[in-house]
Amino acid sequence: MLRLVVGLVLCFAAAAVVVEVDPAKRLQKVQGFGAANIPGWVADLTPAGASAAFGTSDGQLGFTIMRIRIPPSPDQFPENVPTCQAATRAGVKIIATPWTPPADLKTNNNTVGGYLKQDSYAAYAEHLKSFAEAMRGHGVPLHAISVQNEPDIKVTYESCFWTPPDIARFLRENAAAVGVPMFASESFDYNHTLSDAVLQDPAALANLAFVGGHIYGAGLDPYPLAAEKNREVWMTEHFNTGEAWPFYLDTGREIHDCLQAGMSAYVYWYIGSSSGPLENDQPTQRGFVMSHFSKFVRPDAYLVSATAAPAVNVSVSAFDSAAGLVLVVVNQNNETVLQDFSLAGSAAASCTPYVTTNFTNVSKLTPVPISGGRFQFKLEPSSISTLTF
Repeated sequence: MLRLVVGLVLCFAAAAVVVEVDPAKRLQKVQGFGAANIPGWVADLTPAGASAAFGTSDGQLGFTIMRIRIPPSPDQFPENVPTCQAATRAGVKIIATPWTPPADLKTNNNTVGGYLKQDSYAAYAEHLKSFAEAMRGHGVPLHAISVQNEPDIKVTYESCFWTPPDIARFLRENAAAVGVPMFASESFDYNHTLSDAVLQDPAALANLAFVGGHIYGAGLDPYPLAAEKNREVWMTEHFNTGEAWPFYLDTGREIHDCLQAGMSAYVYWYIGSSSGPLENDQPTQRGFVMSHFSKFVRPDAYLVSATAAPAVNVSVSAFDSAAGLVLVVVNQNNETVLQDFSLAGSAAASCTPYVTTNFTNVSKLTPVPISGGRFQFKLEPSSISTLTF
């Protein structure tokens, strides 16, 4: 009997810190979660895949943002239409990014590398406008258009270099002609220098809807200047090629980290791939991990104050949404964690957990009782849990 008791004790770890949640202390607005669909480079989503990505029923992901590519040639514009129409019907925000201007507008007359010619800014704005109008003509309004994808890295595929002053100039002088809100600068490693130039230029800032950034090899520090200028920050591209459960769970932790750094959106890279959220029209385990945010934290929710790291390898995000309070908890330990929670000003009698592990996907569990705003929840080993109230 003694051996049995000792064995049970060793299977659990009690978090020493209580998670204090205060829904009244709102932080940034959350615009949504999603991924990129780039037909022409990878297979387009089928109708079944689009339903799995944007639907909110069991086994669907509930994505609310989709990123698409603006091709350099108008002949390729229609490639985007079918899935964009499905996304629009689902109420998804569609953001569009150019990887390169048309070659004849560039200094090297090539879709790879080079710069936008100094006398081609107006023509480039017209190119972006023509894409927006083409999509609108198919019933697809764009939420925002980027100035340029990763203007600060040398690659062998479609690309274009931009200096910080050039980005600021385009937004200052030409963005209004595009006719759609614009964002920048989508640096590959979240280099604030590229967007600082815009944020510090009042005329350019007036035409900046939000700051977009990628997090390849970069830290996730807050961006005080963007907050000072009242501009949201969106994480608009990143991916993890690992195809095993710990890597999928890492994506949940990464979303948490982006939110804690003040970001308002998280957009993964290819939506349909073996390492992405969908494969063969079906959600992957990475997709189900992402759905713990996307399906339960809907647009216009707010991140609220909560103890973000109550224990080693435990991450907590809390949200005030139209449907009520939502907690998302990632446990990257290989053991169960007994976590205590305290909810300020809450009269809730119970919460409903949904849990994903390597063996189960968004499984709905028995409601957990709450007394006086306090409760304890058992975090399964290596898991992500969403608690709804």
